[in-house]
Amino acid sequence: MVKYSHAELFIGSEKGVRSEKVKNARVITEGAMLLAVYTILLLVCLYIPFINIITTMFLVLPFLLYSAKHPFKYSFVFFIASLVVSALIGTVFFLPFSIILGTIGIVMGYSVKIKKSKFIIYVASSLTFLIELLIGYMVSIKFFHVNFLQYTIKSIRNSFEQSAELLKVKGLAQADQVTSQLHTVLSLFQTMFPSLLVISSFLFVGLFIIINFPLARRFGVKVPKWEPFHKIQLPKSVLWYYLIIMILSLLVNPKSGSYFAMALLNLAFIFQVLMLIQGFSLIYYFGYILKWSKGILSLITVIAFVFSPFMFIILVLGIIDLGMDIRSKLRG
Repeated sequence: MVKYSHAELFIGSEKGVRSEKVKNARVITEGAMLLAVYTILLLVCLYIPFINIITTMFLVLPFLLYSAKHPFKYSFVFFIASLVVSALIGTVFFLPFSIILGTIGIVMGYSVKIKKSKFIIYVASSLTFLIELLIGYMVSIKFFHVNFLQYTIKSIRNSFEQSAELLKVKGLAQADQVTSQLHTVLSLFQTMFPSLLVISSFLFVGLFIIINFPLARRFGVKVPKWEPFHKIQLPKSVLWYYLIIMILSLLVNPKSGSYFAMALLNLAFIFQVLMLIQGFSLIYYFGYILKWSKGILSLITVIAFVFSPFMFIILVLGIIDLGMDIRSKLRG
C-alpha cells in the first residue's frame, strides 16, 4: 500500500480547492457575460421598433448556452437573475415573456447537455411553450379578468359588422351572407383555438431551433442534428389513442359548442396531423430504399398538400404503418 505524507495530502487538497475555485469563477464569469448579452438583446426588444421582432428570436440563446454547459442549479440562478434584469429594465408585465423564453432556453440547453436527440428537444421545448401559454391564458382570466380569445373575437366581429352595415347602406345584397359566413368562421376559430395554440407552439419553437442551434454550435455547444425524416416512427400507442377518439366521435354526439365537442374536435385534428407525419415518413422511407431523388419526394409532398384526396391516402398509410409496422416487414 502506498503511503502519503501529510505534506502531500495537504498539497493535493489545496489543488482540489484551487481547481474548484477556478471552476466557480468561470461559471460566474460566463453567467455575467451571458446575462450582459441578454440585457442588450432585451433593451433592443423593448426600445427599438421593427428590429425587436428579429431580436426576440435570439433571447433564448443565452439560456441555451449557459444550461448546456453548467449544472441545472446554476441555470436556475441565471434564470432568476434574468428575471430581475427584466423587471428592472422593462416592467413587471414583461416578466411572463421573460419566463417563457427563459424556460424554453433552459429546456433546450439541459436536453443538449444530457444528449437528447433533436426531435426530443423539439417536442419537449414545444410542450413547455404550450403549457406556459395555457397557464398564462388561465392566469389572465382568473386574476386579471382578461380573456384574450374573447377580446380578439369581439374585435373582429365588431369590425366585420361595421363593414356589413356599410354594405347594407350601399344596398348590396351580400351583406347578410357576409355576416353569416363571419359568424361561422369565428365559431370555428373559437372551437379550434386549442389546436391552433398547439400548432403555433411547435412553429415558434421550430424557428427558435433553426435560428439558435447553429449559433450555439459556433460557441462550442455540441447540439444534435436532425435525424433523417424517414427514420421518424411514432409510438404504437398514438394509433390506439387516435382510434379511441374516432370511435367516440362516431358513437357520441356531443352538443355543438360544448367542452366535450371542442375536446373531441381538437384531439381528432392533432392526432390526424400525427398520422400524416407517420404517413409522410413512410413515403420518405420508400424513397430511401428505392433511392428516389429529393425532387420526386418534394413533388409528392406538394401534390399531397394541394390535392386533398392524396392527403387522405397518406393519412391511411400512416395508420397502416403504425398498426402493421410495414418498415420492419420491408427490412425483413
